[in-house]
Amino acid sequence: MLWGHMPRANPQWHTFDPARPVLLIFNGAHAYISPALYQREPAVPTWNYSAVYVTALPQLLPAGQATMQVLTETVRAVEALRGNRWDMSASLARFHQLAGGVVAFSLQVTAVQAVFKLSQDTPDELWQRVYDGLAADPASVQVARDMAAARPGQAT
Repeated sequence: MLWGHMPRANPQWHTFDPARPVLLIFNGAHAYISPALYQREPAVPTWNYSAVYVTALPQLLPAGQATMQVLTETVRAVEALRGNRWDMSASLARFHQLAGGVVAFSLQVTAVQAVFKLSQDTPDELWQRVYDGLAADPASVQVARDMAAARPGQAT
């Protein structure tokens, strides 16, 4: 089960139907792979990526306490990831003021599919050049890390 919320002004919540599944896409790191990294011809560019596709049945939650619970639990979950956590206690009255402008919902997960393309089907020598090229680029280093995790034993 997943929970979420969106502004009441967002018309998307009007399309939620508990009998009609929704698709959520969680994108991971991704990067363009230039054929220059292959150092051989012929070659074509490609893209390395990771994603998770979640199919779920949506259910709108009632306004009031259920909405407040989604809002406060969301803050707790995200703050738990931080070293210096914010205490929302002094702001709960403000949360209540804003809650009327929010629609909360639950998503009953029915399927999860993880997909990735991380040069896993390339020969070791080519894989290493792609890895080295991405690892040297600060914008793509996470994709290099994901490549290494998906191909254990490969020299990095």
